[in-house]
Amino acid sequence: MDPDNIDALNSIATCIKNTSGPDHDFFPACLDLYQRALELDPEDFETNFNIGILYYTETPSNKKDALKAIHYLKIAIAEERSATVMFNLAVIYEEQGERGQAKEMYQEVLKINPSHYKAKVNLAIILEKEGESKKAHTHYVEALEERPDEARIYHNLGINMKRAGMLDNALDYYKRAMDLEPDNSVFLYNTGVLYNIKNDHN
Repeated sequence: MDPDNIDALNSIATCIKNTSGPDHDFFPACLDLYQRALELDPEDFETNFNIGILYYTETPSNKKDALKAIHYLKIAIAEERSATVMFNLAVIYEEQGERGQAKEMYQEVLKINPSHYKAKVNLAIILEKEGESKKAHTHYVEALEERPDEARIYHNLGINMKRAGMLDNALDYYKRAMDLEPDNSVFLYNTGVLYNIKNDHN
């Protein structure tokens, strides 16, 4: 291996990570290789992305490692405005309770890739929490146009309609979600609760 080849260092680290078994601790070896690559070019896009994801996937609940992941992913974005990197950064922000920064980053993802359905769904969830149900609904519908076979979107639309008091529409979306994932316990529970609410209203 050429010790001065950034691509080689990244490739070997990624290979170790992808081929390691569940009981093998690949983190130290991968981290060492990525850090050697950063010594050659501290702003290299691929290395910063890889090391950011490494820190995040190693201990996603560890605040210190999450901050390191954010640090490296922001460097990667400064080098290249990648929708993939931005989406990962948005997810980390959201899991760290930084809803505002997550929202902003999902919006940036959609500027680059308007068809990114996962960003639309996650942004819709944030908007729903902020009381922006109509805006959330729009994003859900657009996401559904991209992925009409995604049960979670139908389910989320059901929740959206239920909150708007449109119970028949909500039930229709719940049923569509269950058609795609009939064994999903969350879908079954929420559908049952909605049936009970409708019966009480009737």
